Amino acid sequence: MHDCVPIVQPEESHIYLLNDPRYHQVVEECDRCGNLANATVKLQDKLGLPFEAITIQHIHSKQFRSLEVDIHDVRTVSALVEGLPRSLYGKEPPVPCLVLVDWLANVSLLKNLVSLDLSGNGIGPEGAKVLAVALTPNAEGVFNTSLNTLDLEYNGIGDEGAKALAVALTPNEEVVFKGSLNTLDLRGNQIGPEGAKALAVALTPNAEGVFNTSLNTLNLRWNYIGDEGAKALAVALTPNAEGVFNTSLNTLDLERNYIGPEGGKALAVALSPNAEGVFNGSLNTLNLYHNNIGDEGAKALAVALTPNAERVFNTSLNTLNLWANYIGPEGAKALAVALTPNAEGVFNTSLNTLNLRYNDIGPEGAKALAVALTPNAEGVFNTSLNTLDLAWNGIGPEGAKALAVALTPNAEGGGVVFNGSLNTLDLYYNNLGDEGAKALAVALTPNAEGVFNTSLNTLGLEDNKIGPEGAKALAAALTPNEQGVFNTSLNTLNLMSNYYMGDSKAAVQKAIRKHPKAATFTLRI
Repeated sequence: MHDCVPIVQPEESHIYLLNDPRYHQVVEECDRCGNLANATVKLQDKLGLPFEAITIQHIHSKQFRSLEVDIHDVRTVSALVEGLPRSLYGKEPPVPCLVLVDWLANVSLLKNLVSLDLSGNGIGPEGAKVLAVALTPNAEGVFNTSLNTLDLEYNGIGDEGAKALAVALTPNEEVVFKGSLNTLDLRGNQIGPEGAKALAVALTPNAEGVFNTSLNTLNLRWNYIGDEGAKALAVALTPNAEGVFNTSLNTLDLERNYIGPEGGKALAVALSPNAEGVFNGSLNTLNLYHNNIGDEGAKALAVALTPNAERVFNTSLNTLNLWANYIGPEGAKALAVALTPNAEGVFNTSLNTLNLRYNDIGPEGAKALAVALTPNAEGVFNTSLNTLDLAWNGIGPEGAKALAVALTPNAEGGGVVFNGSLNTLDLYYNNLGDEGAKALAVALTPNAEGVFNTSLNTLGLEDNKIGPEGAKALAAALTPNEQGVFNTSLNTLNLMSNYYMGDSKAAVQKAIRKHPKAATFTLRI
């Protein structure tokens, strides 16, 4: 670590800029592009003003509201930490990032700043501590009340830095919390269970029921909080004995954090209605991509989403990402139960995006999910799910055929009833073959009554060993028939890496070229 360099405040000669009419152009350009270096470099030739003068004066005028800083940009560092001759710099400036952070963290400088991006600057634990001080009430109770977005991704702040920031976010002994920060990005920062626990304290209602009420988005992806950290965060989200829980956090990103079944179950408890029917009603997006919750964790989350005997279920979660979580057929079946209308016709009506990519649900899991999407004897089906990602799940032709049934106008409904909610279906790398492709094509092809699925607009069939017959069937679905009727809803079709289509690929391309909506149709082939 380099020694910190004393910060040099702007010279009085720079004050002339406040009275220069050209300065307003600088302010406008900086606020427009949000990048300190880009704005000032662009304007220094145009206005004939020194780069350092523009940057320093703009910061000290307290008018900059959005700031993106790249510590590796020599000119940015030179402008912000004035007084250090540029001749000292090589390709990488020797100016410690702590100097820059310390300078920015001054309360007066951050007075009007609402967004600060210091991503990838290596500020480390010490830099995080300096920023935390700016966000923490001082002895006089003064603290920053303007900053609402702080991006510290890939800075190596570790548990120590996370703990410091957590203190700034935690209500103090007077149980007063008036913070403004609502988005905190800490991805890729080597944060472990201890750092996660500290952040959880800020989010968890204390003995007086007080908790951080400003933070609504927390990004902890690419850390290693594990089950222990996940459990701590789950406590903040779980209604306590008095029914109090964190009601501000709505987006939690825990991608790649070594969370197993136990962590998944803890998070599920927060989302599940308790004996009194109380559940976390604020979290709407949960990203658990590339963890290891398995069937056990998936089943626990399914309980939260499934209507209970009193028809109560979690009504806030609308996006659930379980990509690459070692989920098999049993986990998929449990999730399908939540989405399938029960005997009373009740089903989960809040979840609209489910990502199960790169698991191993197989044909059985796909069939179970298809039941949720298929109109039953009474014509009832799940009407909330609009995006389903089942890529890399080995569902095969049988799984594709089951899903196709849900999308195809059925005979029981006079040929007009079909799932009308699903608009995006990704089946990339599932070995569907011609058999699976032809089944899906039936759903897209106008039937004898001219009826076809009018909801599906995006279909991903990349790398599925689709041959000539499958390609021809899909082309026919998109080609006007003798009555001039054709599928008008599908606008994106991905058929890349289907090397067995041969000359039939041209049939698909021809169908799109002649398609009345060819100008807006996206074909990847």
